[in-house]
Amino acid sequence: MAYNLPKHGTQSDKKRFFDKKFILTIVFIAIVSITFNFISAKDTQDNKYNIISETDRTCQIDISVEQPIFSMNIFELVKHIKRNSKELIIPEKVDINEKEYTVVKITGNREKKEFESVVLPNSLIEIGNLAFYNCECLKEIKIPNSVKSIGNGAFSYCTNLQTVIIPDSVKSIGDGAFSYCTNLQTVIIPDSVKSIGDEAFEGCSSLQTIKIPNSVKSIGDRTFYSCSSLKEIDIPDSVESIGDGAFYDCSSLQTVIIPNSVKSIGDEAFYWCSSLQTVNIPNSVKSIGYGAFKNCSRLKEIDIPDSVKSIGYGAFKDCSRLQTIKIPNSVESIGSGAFSGCSKLQTIKIPNSVKSIEGSAFSGCSNLQTIDIPDSVKSIGGSAFEGCTNLEEVKIPNSVESIGNQAFYRCPSLQTINIPNSVKSIGDEAFKDCRNLKEVIIPNSVESIGDEAFKDCRNLKEVIIPNSVESIGNQAFYRCPSLQTVNIPNSVESIGNQAFYRCPSLQTVNIPNSVKSIGDEAFKDCSSLQTVNIPDSVESIGNEAFKDCYSLQTVNIPNSVKSIGDGAFSGCSSLQTVSIPDSVKSIGDGTFKDCSSLQTVNIPDSVESIGNEAFKDCYSLQTVNIPNSVKSIGDGAFSGCSSLQTVSIPDSVKSIGNQAFSYCTNLKEVNIPNSVKSIGDKAFEGTPWKKNKQ
Repeated sequence: MAYNLPKHGTQSDKKRFFDKKFILTIVFIAIVSITFNFISAKDTQDNKYNIISETDRTCQIDISVEQPIFSMNIFELVKHIKRNSKELIIPEKVDINEKEYTVVKITGNREKKEFESVVLPNSLIEIGNLAFYNCECLKEIKIPNSVKSIGNGAFSYCTNLQTVIIPDSVKSIGDGAFSYCTNLQTVIIPDSVKSIGDEAFEGCSSLQTIKIPNSVKSIGDRTFYSCSSLKEIDIPDSVESIGDGAFYDCSSLQTVIIPNSVKSIGDEAFYWCSSLQTVNIPNSVKSIGYGAFKNCSRLKEIDIPDSVKSIGYGAFKDCSRLQTIKIPNSVESIGSGAFSGCSKLQTIKIPNSVKSIEGSAFSGCSNLQTIDIPDSVKSIGGSAFEGCTNLEEVKIPNSVESIGNQAFYRCPSLQTINIPNSVKSIGDEAFKDCRNLKEVIIPNSVESIGDEAFKDCRNLKEVIIPNSVESIGNQAFYRCPSLQTVNIPNSVESIGNQAFYRCPSLQTVNIPNSVKSIGDEAFKDCSSLQTVNIPDSVESIGNEAFKDCYSLQTVNIPNSVKSIGDGAFSGCSSLQTVSIPDSVKSIGDGTFKDCSSLQTVNIPDSVESIGNEAFKDCYSLQTVNIPNSVKSIGDGAFSGCSSLQTVSIPDSVKSIGNQAFSYCTNLKEVNIPNSVKSIGDKAFEGTPWKKNKQ
């Protein structure tokens, strides 16, 4: 785990400082300090609490249960030594409580330390955690050959430190040891170093070159994160793994040689290395992590070796200059967004080993023209080829079982698509906005067509839907202006909302006996639709289901229909006759509004209410039979029915809404029974009958 140091200058970053390691360090210091004070007061002959012998006295931070050892940090230490304002000289020995101790380890804390140079003693074995943290004035330091380890954050935020020579004695460099040494240009790491901690050189923005010794086995997480001046890196044969974000935002890095020893490239390892042009990935690498080369905008070519089994999420995302890539037969999965935004990628061969193409894998590959999907692939993920604007041809094999949401969304150059018999589902927006797609044959294996599956396919003329399909999703064929014929099979149980909305070329629709519901706006704005046969299986007609079907002349509504939605036939200006079945209890708001050719309406005894504007502006309506079952006539229900001459309101009606019969300019005779308790404002305004009553 990375040793998270506080980011300089921000409150949120400072909180990172308080990780487990630091808290334990503080606890150790407190415990040992108390222990030392306690021991000083005890008899020195007490073996259990004795300080170590006179000849082996040390100054370190460790604590032992059997034998507590004296502890000191750099601030306690400087109380016992002389220094001027610019230089700190740490001696080999210090006198404390009239006893002499050898300095072998120094530690520090978050507080600012003001000195330009430090002289370390040859007795020093360890530069502990945070020893020189935030020494903003420190320009140079010589680490003696006695030092074996450099602790976590030891020189973090030494912003004026330019050069560091690490001696051959050092075996480990701790987490964040030199992080945010923003003026550090050169670091010499000897072969003795076996481990470099996470974030060790993070934020060293002036660091140009660094040589990693052969003794190092792994490059930790964020080790060189945001080293924006680093131009090249030579990774030795000893390294087996490159950690997460190891070279993240090394914007000047041009070349990287990855040796055969490396087995894994971590998540975001080279993310945003915008100057990186070539990368050689060796045969030893088995996995390329999430976003490993994301936003490497100058990377032109990549050769993935046979050893790689998986390409992680967004591994090469937004590599906008990447033209060619070879995917070997070893790769089993192409992760989500793996090549998303590779706008110059023209061709790619997917090997037979690949089992799944995950979401957005090739989205935004605007120059990709053809794609051959192998027989091994079982699923095409959501948005897999979204925005491939030059994609003309796709071969989908018989192995594919599902086409994900938006899989081919915004592929305007795609003209034909062969969906094999293996496909069971076509996802939401799967072929949305494929403007040049002319014909689609859906195989018998498909059970569902998702929402907006073929929306805005403006050149689609014919669709054959097989008997296997059970549902047609919302807006499935929305705004397909060239669609002329649709055969809906007996297997379909529901036609979704706006399924065929704005299909102005659609002339005939045969709805089978299996359909139970017609969704809201299902056939709205189908201006060429002339006839609709609604079978006995349909129980509900949604709101505005056939609104503005200007050419619709006849509609047969069966007895199975229990509800007709608001505005269901509104604007059907060619509709002449309508027979409402006995199963319907209410005529919704605006149901037949603006049906200007409607002459007769048969309202059955089952209807209890006539909704607002139900028959408004039905100019040709001459007679209306309102049955005894009706209890209320809504606002504007028959307003503007200028051909209506007589109305007989039955005894069941209790209320007549506002403007219910207003401007029925030929209405001369009205019979209002005693049952009516309320008549709305202007209910009969503009009628001859009202004039005569006055």
